[in-house]
Amino acid sequence: MTQLEDRIKEHPALTRAEEMRTLLDTLDEADWSTETREGLHRIRRVVDHFVQQLAAADPELTSLQALKSIEQQLAKAKQELTQYKNNKNANHFANANTAADSVLSSLRSLWVPVADFDLDQVREAIGSFRKSVGQNARYAEQELARTREDIEAIRQEAVAIKEALKEQKSRIDSVISEFQSQFSKAEESRRTEAFAALKEEEEKLEHLRASYEESFDSSVSAAGVRLEEAAKSLEARASSSVDSVENLKEKAERLVHVIANTGMVGGYQRVANEERRVGRFWDAVSLLSLAGMVLFAVSAFREALEDFHLTAFLARFSVILTFAALAGYAARQAEKHHKVERQNRRIELELASIDPFLAELPEEERNQVKAAVADRLFARDVNGGVDLARAYAKPLAEESRH
Repeated sequence: MTQLEDRIKEHPALTRAEEMRTLLDTLDEADWSTETREGLHRIRRVVDHFVQQLAAADPELTSLQALKSIEQQLAKAKQELTQYKNNKNANHFANANTAADSVLSSLRSLWVPVADFDLDQVREAIGSFRKSVGQNARYAEQELARTREDIEAIRQEAVAIKEALKEQKSRIDSVISEFQSQFSKAEESRRTEAFAALKEEEEKLEHLRASYEESFDSSVSAAGVRLEEAAKSLEARASSSVDSVENLKEKAERLVHVIANTGMVGGYQRVANEERRVGRFWDAVSLLSLAGMVLFAVSAFREALEDFHLTAFLARFSVILTFAALAGYAARQAEKHHKVERQNRRIELELASIDPFLAELPEEERNQVKAAVADRLFARDVNGGVDLARAYAKPLAEESRH
């Protein structure tokens, strides 16, 4: 054996291929899906094809660079399959198949003599196919057995559930029958109790009505007797009350006469007080206007002495005339209100002193004197000094409001 042959047969790529076969044997024993098993079978065929091609290749025409690339791809495929075995991540399985594709691409760099008919290769392909078919058949039988077991378990569970439902239905029927029986008994008992209670209440109401009627009759008789006694007592009291009312009427007439005179006098007094207040107000306005006029005249005179201007002088003089007019108007109003005050004061004194003056005279003479005084008072007019119709109407109106 030459050095080139040793270098090819002892190349690490063959070691990686054997490791891949061992790993694939381990993975074949696991319970995978059909798609996964097909992928594993393809990777196995790629590894076997690499080993066969390398064995048939001419060592002198074999590229070590291609073998190194194949070694790296096999190592990567082994790593991805190991991770897929641990975590069942489909991405690792896809990466492993990609690495197998890279191995097939690198195998094109190996020069292998072409034979007309390679019987061993065909035999190995047939054996590999049979092995694959057998594995798939075995897996199919296992899947079928498990499926049958699951179906049988489900059927047994369904039978058990059906039996449980029948048992529960019978229990529910018995419970419903028992509840109906208890409800019917309780309803009959309640109906009997209600009828007895209603009859007892009717008897109580009848007895109570009879007692109320008896009590009402006795109360009516006693009330009639008391009413007759009260009528007699009220009749006697009414007679005495009528006599008392007559006496009070006479006293009330005398009091009304006195109150009327006093109210009339008070009305004139209030009018006089009001006129005095208004007159004093106008007195104050007149005094203030005069004071303002004097102060403004003095100020205008001083300014005229210092610097005389006709226009300014006339303007100041017009202001002085305004104060003078206001003072004259206020003095006139004050004099009028004081005059009305004096007239009402005089009438107040005359009305207040007439009753004491006539106290010792007989009733008929008092009335005649009062009539004469009334004619004399109410006959005055404005020309006589007093407008009594207006002056007397205002106190009477105020008195009526009180």
